[in-house]
This record gives sequence, structure tokens and C-alpha cells, in this order.
Amino acid sequence: MRAVWQLSINTCAGRKTRTTLLVAAVALSTALVSAVACAMASLNEGLESRVRDRVGSADVRIRHVAGDRFADDVLALVIGHPDVSSVSPRVRGAVRINPKDPEADASGERSTLSVLAIDPGTTVGFGVPEPVEGRLPAAPDELLIDQNTATEFGYTLGDAIAVQKFADGASGTVTVPMTLVGLSPNLTLDVLDRPQGVVTRKGLERTAGLTGALSEIQLSLADTADAEAFAESITERLPGGLLAEPTALVTSGIASMMRANTITFILAASLAFLSAAFIVLTGLTSTAAERQRELAILRCIGARRHQLAATQLALGAVLGLAGAVVGVPLGMLIAYLLTLTLPDRLPAGFVVWPIGLVMAAVGSIVAGVLGAGWSAYRASRANPLPAMRSKATAASRRAIAAATVAGLLGIAIQLIVVTLAPDPDTLFWTYVPFGLPAMFVGYFLLAVPISIIAARLLAPILARVLRIPPTILGDSFAAAPFRNGFTAGALMLGLAMMVSIWTNGNAILRDWFNSIRFPDAFINSLLAELTQDHVDRVDELPFVESTARITLFKTRQDAFGIGLVQRPKTSFIAFDPDEFFPMARLDWSAGDPETAIPRLKQGGAVLVAREFLVQREGFGVGSTFVVEHRGREIPFEIVGAVSSPGLDIVSKYFDLGEEYADHAIHSVFGTRDDLARHFGDTSIDLLQITFDPGQSLAELSDQDAVQQIRDAINLPGAFVGSGREIKASITDIGTNSMRVASLIAMAAMLIGSLGVGNIVVTSIDARRFEFGVLRAIGAGRWAVARLITAEVLLIAAVATVLGTLMGVQGAYAGTRLYALVAGLELRPIPPLGVIAIGAAALFAISLAVTAPMILALARQHPRQLLSATRG
Repeated sequence: MRAVWQLSINTCAGRKTRTTLLVAAVALSTALVSAVACAMASLNEGLESRVRDRVGSADVRIRHVAGDRFADDVLALVIGHPDVSSVSPRVRGAVRINPKDPEADASGERSTLSVLAIDPGTTVGFGVPEPVEGRLPAAPDELLIDQNTATEFGYTLGDAIAVQKFADGASGTVTVPMTLVGLSPNLTLDVLDRPQGVVTRKGLERTAGLTGALSEIQLSLADTADAEAFAESITERLPGGLLAEPTALVTSGIASMMRANTITFILAASLAFLSAAFIVLTGLTSTAAERQRELAILRCIGARRHQLAATQLALGAVLGLAGAVVGVPLGMLIAYLLTLTLPDRLPAGFVVWPIGLVMAAVGSIVAGVLGAGWSAYRASRANPLPAMRSKATAASRRAIAAATVAGLLGIAIQLIVVTLAPDPDTLFWTYVPFGLPAMFVGYFLLAVPISIIAARLLAPILARVLRIPPTILGDSFAAAPFRNGFTAGALMLGLAMMVSIWTNGNAILRDWFNSIRFPDAFINSLLAELTQDHVDRVDELPFVESTARITLFKTRQDAFGIGLVQRPKTSFIAFDPDEFFPMARLDWSAGDPETAIPRLKQGGAVLVAREFLVQREGFGVGSTFVVEHRGREIPFEIVGAVSSPGLDIVSKYFDLGEEYADHAIHSVFGTRDDLARHFGDTSIDLLQITFDPGQSLAELSDQDAVQQIRDAINLPGAFVGSGREIKASITDIGTNSMRVASLIAMAAMLIGSLGVGNIVVTSIDARRFEFGVLRAIGAGRWAVARLITAEVLLIAAVATVLGTLMGVQGAYAGTRLYALVAGLELRPIPPLGVIAIGAAALFAISLAVTAPMILALARQHPRQLLSATRG
């Protein structure tokens, strides 16, 4: 084995530039995977900490099934219970603070704080975060707020804050002075930065008038107590509408999200290392072809086949090990910088995930060894006499045909898996291990015949533009279809990722989100008691045409999700048909309003979203849909299917209750009468508002209308929003997310461009004598540079074609996954603008990486080039 390692090290040392480029490609792939691993660990730790902040680490919690407040006399049932070691009652409410600068919040919306009211001394381990500065409130006149709000409004510890006490039904407000005693990190889990605060229960009574009310009771049990058994027994003693549940059930949504994140990481890591393996494969195969004479001499002096193969494998292992040594620390540094740049998104700071880093390091070495596999086979098959005659042999037509057939087969396997999968579980677990790798390898092999086609179609055009003899460019490029094709295959991944991301993202925004019809305004009342009196006040506003009362009630059923990865809840959206239907203007995909509306009014009937029928076979108009509630199964008849009115998006926008653990896209629609009859809930969570088109709204902006609605209800904690502003905000969030994901695609392009650089160096080394002859017979130095540049452009063109096709096919798989998992019918329409930008970036990065090598070639004298060994 000593000879094997010596040969491997000598090969690396003798080709320093190429070795550096290959190590850089593997190292960047490893760095990308390591950065994603640590960033994901930081994100998961942040999610867990925020869940602990919002939900707590108690064993059991007691709450109202609809999220309503309840009387605090329930405390008597648990205080002193032999199985309960500690009790933490709390109330969720809202207060409005005045900024130091009166102009800082003209709308008044930002100054409304969602507050958690606690009893001092009962909060340790129960979901109240430790302040980063100061302490928790202990007196009725003390307040804690999040750092973002304090910074925005100019408050520091010890400042007196004027808190508005709303006198419901009266004009004007009353100011209550409070002292800022603590600052907490931002507590929100959602995309919108809602201000947060903590007060005592007595303090909330002073500011909001909430006396004797609770939102939740969190319990810590004795070590010998069983949380599930205790929750079941205490629920039987609770008043109607209250429920005790173990907190493990509350956090299960986060656990499934983390499992999904881990699967996503494994997918991303696999693609990154496949790309790196193909770059190593291309580089080492080219090196092995160059070294045919050297390998033949080694065979003549006694080297055995397995030793030559082991030399190539050891070379791949060295490249992988070097990539791991460089890439893992680099990835950790990138993740650390991300935590410094995005502290709100990664609140737990920099977290190291040892398993992910080990996977990155092992993956790097495996990628190097796998990439060296083909060159090892080629080296072991080297025969002395044929190898002594030539450095390399031309690719056979049989090999090209085999690559074409195998490539088309891999692409077909992915299409078959995606198209014929009957359910989300089958699709997910066949696509991840089989369909996606088959597609990637298929396009990689298909790059071989496409490079030949590109040489015939594009070479004459490029030769004319760059003033190169067309036969030289076409013949030289077509002479190495595997080398050029595999390089283009490694380069295509970044563009494929970008095309897939933007195709699916645009499809969601275009086919689902933009088709949602929003009313003109909404009121969310989950942090306040919205009553019929408040609704009447809104109805009296001159520009309001109608209102519709909505309740979002969470239930459980198994129609959606993927096995153990996701089991989302379902929103039972309750409304009054006479109010809701004139405002919603729903599109009926099954059933009709003439039949469905009377049936809804009779009771025991629901509408389902159109996506529901796409999600599961066996459901249709007339089918029975069973909703689970407190151990009971309540059957409803499906009387129609409609397009979603967007209430799920509004609920996410307004941060309703436990939305961080739910996926509210799945909805069924019933009446408020059925909600009261079966679930005992009569609350109003949302109020939809339609403006009167007959009123003069030319001078009344959305912001003015929202402010008048807010003044009319005069209710702290009731958030008011404009439908058009909600759509614009979420569209911006989706677009920005796609832009961030595109940065990863750009990183993949950079990794692939290093493979192009390696091929350029290989081509220059192999053809120095040829270039010297061209220079000697009159070709200028820039003519040779233009020839290499044209070859780089041809490789980039092949990668553009492959990346676009693979991206569109990958996007089709994404739409199928969305259809089966989420019930969304999306059209994968390729974004031409993004493809153009991605292709331009691919060409620019490839030229930028290879430019120094091309310029170095142009500066060399013909004598230097002619002195190269001809083989």
C-alpha cells in the first residue's frame, strides 16, 4: 500500500493547479453541507427555545378548546392536587403603549403588544423566557417588552411607559403609567414581527380590565405521575369547553417539522456530494486518460491491475479528505456568520450539529472515492502496448449510445415514480431514494450526446462570432464528449435548483395564493373578546357594506400529511351562510350553492376546499367526513367543494394561537350553529369586512379605513388588517424566500465552475504542443485564448440546456408532491426571466473562474508551448 499512496501523492503534486481546483470543488460542497447542517441545528434549537418560550416545558396544560378565556375558579381543581407539584396560571391579552416619539407609530397598530400575564414566582420552566436584560415583572405597575419594540420606541430599562387603558364604549382613552423592568428576545415565531410583552395578572387587570379570567393553566407533575393519565382524569372534572392535554402533544408539530428539516438536509447533502463526485470523476478520468503512457510503463515494470486501481481510489480519498479538512471549518464559519447576520431568525445562536458535520466529512471522502471509481476501473484495464501508442483513445459510438440510453432511462424512472405514485407516502419515499438520484444521474449521462449536438449546432456560430476556424472548434469539442459532457453535467445543478425553486414558488403564488379572493378588511380577535356589539359598531361605519363572523376551530383528522413526517391539523371554519356566501364569491368545483346552502342551514353538513378532493380519493359530494373532538367522532356530510377563500392565510398573518405547529392550508367549512351544537363554541375569531362600492372611497385609503375600524371597535388586542396589504406582504415574503434560496443555487454554480476550470487546465496541458503549432504558423495569442473561451461557452451552453430541463422536471415533481401532500393544483410554468438570469450567472461564473488560466495561456511564448511533450 505504500507504493499506492506514493503514486497518489505524486500525481497530486505533479498537477497542483488541477488538484487545487478539485479540492476546492469538494471543499465548497462540504462547506455548503456543513453550513446547512449547523444553520439547521441553530434553527431547530431556536424553534425549540421559542416553543418553550411560548408553550413552556410543563407536563400538562389546561385550556379552552377554542382558545377562549375561562374563569380562574378552575385553579381550585388543581392547586393542592397530590399529583401536581406546581401551577402556573396565565392570561393572554393585549395592551397599547405610547412611543416616546408620538410620530413613531401613526397607525397605532405597531404599538399594540400581545402580552402574557403571569403570577410572579410561578413561571420557572413554564414558557416565560428569561429576560436578556433586567427581570420579570413582579408588581402591577411593571412591564417587560421585547428588545425590538424597545429599540423602535426608544425605551430603556427604568423608563416610565404610558399604557393606554381602553374604556370600552366610551370616548377617549385613559393612560396608566408602568415601569419597564425587563427586556426579552423577540418572542414571535412567525414572519410578522408582532410586539410582545409580559405583565402580571394584576397589571393586566389595571390596563385591560380582565378580572378573574385565564387563558391557560400550566402544570408540573410529580415524578411518579403519568401526564396522559392525569390529563384524561382531570378533563372529566373540568367545566364544559375546557381540555387538559400533555404538552408533548403540543410540541409534536415542531418535532415533525424537525424531521422534515432533517430529510431536506439529507436531500441537499446528497445532491451537493453527487455534484462533487461527478466533478472528481471528470477530473480524474481526464488525468487517467493523460497518464496512459505512464500507466503502461508501470504495468511493464510489474505494477498489477489492482495497484493501479487502488492508486486512483486513494487519489479520490485524498481529494475527499482534503475537501473535508477545508470544507467543514469553512461551513461552520459561514453558519456562524449567518447567526450574527440573522439573530432574529436564529435566536439560539451558533449551534454545532456533530452528526451533520460527520455526515459532511464522510460524504466528502465518499464523494472523492466514488468519483475516482470509473478512473480506477479505466486504470486497471490499461494494456501496455495499446497505451504506449497514444495518450488517449476516442470515445466509441457504443459508449456514447450506452450513455444516451442510460440517461433517458434515469429520466424516465423519475417521471414514472412521480406520475404513478398513488399517495403522498409512496411518492415521498420512492422519490427521495430513487426518483431524484435517477433524474440527476440521467441528465448527467445525457450531457454526453447533448455536448455532441452542441458541437455541431453551436460551434459554427461561436466560431464565426469569435473569429475561430469552425472545424478546429467543432472537432476539438466533439473529440471529448464524455469530458465536456460530464463537466456540463456537474455545472447544471445550480441552474436546475434555481429553475425548480422559482417555478414552484411562482406556481404557488400564481395558481393558489393570487387566486384567493380576500375581503377588503379583517379583524382578528383571538387576543380580545370581540362581541356582537363590536360587530354592530363596524356595520355602522358609512363605508362598510357587510360583515361576516368567522370562527377558526382546530380539529384533527388524517386526510393530509406524510406518514410520520407531518400530521397537520384541520381548520373547521364556521360561518353564517347568509353573511358569508354573498361576501366570499366562492368558485364551486363540486356541488352547487343552490343545493349546498340549504343543506348547510339544516346542520350536519360541511363544505371542503377544492384541494381536499385532490388530496384523497374516495371523497366527494355525499361522502361522510369525520371530525374528532375530545374523543368523539362527529360525522358531517360533504355537500360541496369550493376554492379556498384565504382564511388560512389570514390566520397565519395574524399569528392565531398555535399556528406555528399547524398547517392551516387544509380547511373544511361549516356553520356557526353546528360549531355551537357539537363543539360548544360561539366565539368570533375573525370578522370579514366588505367596503361599500357606492360610497366615495377615492379619498379614503386602506390605511385610513383600517384606522377608522380600529377606532370604532376601540378594543385592545384586536388586530385590524387590509386584505390587499396582506396579499402584498405575503407575496414579498415568498419572493424574498426564493431569492435567498437562489443564493444556494449560485453556490452550486460556483462549485460546478471549478469543474470547468479543471477541464480547462486539463485541456491546456494536453494540447500545449497543438497550441504551439498554431502560434508558430501565424495564429495570434488571443486566437488561442478565444478557442478555449469558446469551449467554455459551449460547456456552459450545454449546462444551461440540461439545467433548464432538469429544473422544469424537478418542478413537475414538486407540483405533484404539493398536489398529493397539500392538495394544491399547480402548473409548473418555467420562469423565462429567471432562466435567463440564471444562465447569465452560469456563463459569467464559468468565464470568471477560467479567465486567469486562459490569460496565462495567451501570455506564453510559442517556444514554451512547443517544448511540451507530445506523448
